[in-house]
Amino acid sequence: IARIVDALLFFARIDNPHHKLRMETFEASAELGKLVSFFEPMAAENGISIQSTGRAELHANPTLFGQAVSNLLSNALQHTPAGGSVGIALTSSPSHVELTIQDTGIGIGPEDLPHVLEPFYRGTHSRGMRHEGVGLGLAVVRSIMEWHGGSLEIMSPPGAGTRVCLRFARPAGQTANELAPGMVVDSAPAPRLVSGSS
Repeated sequence: IARIVDALLFFARIDNPHHKLRMETFEASAELGKLVSFFEPMAAENGISIQSTGRAELHANPTLFGQAVSNLLSNALQHTPAGGSVGIALTSSPSHVELTIQDTGIGIGPEDLPHVLEPFYRGTHSRGMRHEGVGLGLAVVRSIMEWHGGSLEIMSPPGAGTRVCLRFARPAGQTANELAPGMVVDSAPAPRLVSGSS
């Protein structure tokens, strides 16, 4: 119940047109390192390896970035069996920063994939998992990416696990290394969402 209430309060805040998103420039790999350290005990307990590679300066809200990645890592670990792995990769280009999370889990069924971003949707494979969720994690990630004017793509080919890609656009007129770490900018939302499979 508490998780549902927290998620609903999050949606209410983020949908408020008067709410402005506080943006900062920070080293994304440092934030990812903290999250990996947090999830490593859970991964080790279930026989799953987890690692992060790459570096990139990201212009985003650090709290919401952490929330999005936490939701994705939690999902990946819940749906990956013992002996599997979860990999996180950061890449950067002049126009955007890309964060990819790839697991070797059970994947998302083709009948579920079109619906996984809907609030409260729980796919067939989610039922009976070791830590069953309430179907709000990916919906929260979608809202976070919309607020950042970024995109979310989910790919889950049969038998190949799931790959989730988050793309954060760089501010207009700015390229890599032109924003000093710690710089803060207030930004209104610019929604854009892409989801699909390949």
